[in-house]
Amino acid sequence: MLRLRQAITITQVSTASLVRNKVLYFPFVHEVSVEKSFDDQTQTAKVVLPRNLKYQDQNLYEGDNSLISRGDKIKIESGYHPNLTVDFEGYISKISNNIPVELQCEDGMYLLKQEISPNLSYSNVSLTTLLKDMIGTVTTYTSIEATLGRVRIKQATISKVLNVLRTEFGLYSFFRNGILKVGLPYYAPEKTQTFLFEHDIIENDLMYLKSTDVKIQVKGVLIPLTGDRTEKIYGDTTGDLRTYFQYGGTIAELDRACGVFLENNNYTGYYGSFTTFLEPKMNPGDHAILNSYKMPERNGTYLIKSVHASFGINGGRQKIELERRVL
Repeated sequence: MLRLRQAITITQVSTASLVRNKVLYFPFVHEVSVEKSFDDQTQTAKVVLPRNLKYQDQNLYEGDNSLISRGDKIKIESGYHPNLTVDFEGYISKISNNIPVELQCEDGMYLLKQEISPNLSYSNVSLTTLLKDMIGTVTTYTSIEATLGRVRIKQATISKVLNVLRTEFGLYSFFRNGILKVGLPYYAPEKTQTFLFEHDIIENDLMYLKSTDVKIQVKGVLIPLTGDRTEKIYGDTTGDLRTYFQYGGTIAELDRACGVFLENNNYTGYYGSFTTFLEPKMNPGDHAILNSYKMPERNGTYLIKSVHASFGINGGRQKIELERRVL
């Protein structure tokens, strides 16, 4: 039988008027949920602590010098005995007044939501230059090469600017292993794992569809080195909308790239999500191989879009949402 282990570590953060340096460790928890998706700029977690929990006979969150405060660091770990690996690292963004106590948590984006970018203005700037001038040494980051053209920033948080880069330029921002990545929504998979329908998948809402039954439209956006951007629509105009960004190049190259993008997203295979055990732990951008003894003709490899992990007194589970088929 799989025996669940879990741990919460909270590290106090000092304020301008108060030195706080305690580290609190809880080898148990009532309930935890962790949300990770490359569609979301901020990865989040919720921790429900046991009712009337105290630490060394001191109340956790009440009073002027409470043990737990907004802005404290938090690390969440879990695994099946003897494993104990990190699910989430970040900061406590909110402490509810409910009973039992709920801690709302955000990853490193929590700090960037409070950090104001310098006022910046460029007639034509690269992504690397913009990030260097905006972020500096606030956090460690990596990025792809891209030319953005005219950019102006005034009185905006770093997080807000990163969100504009996502909506206007298709440049995703997310933290992975403590490093801010700016550029692609996903990179080479860190893990590829096989899930067998008859053994590993507890429940699912997957649908197996033929490509002829799927409606997809693609908005192609060409961002030139100079001049105005060009936007074109491809595919079924009544279908689900996906966006493809191209930096530089010609409209003919955009047509070819969007044709490939449309074909990759309009596939024969599974659509939806499935629930499996807490381990092996998966992340957005990893690959899931879905196999079946009963229907081997439907076997395939899929890119993972999001993972909702939950564990506590009722055990542990992962709900894995598929992005598209890759093999």
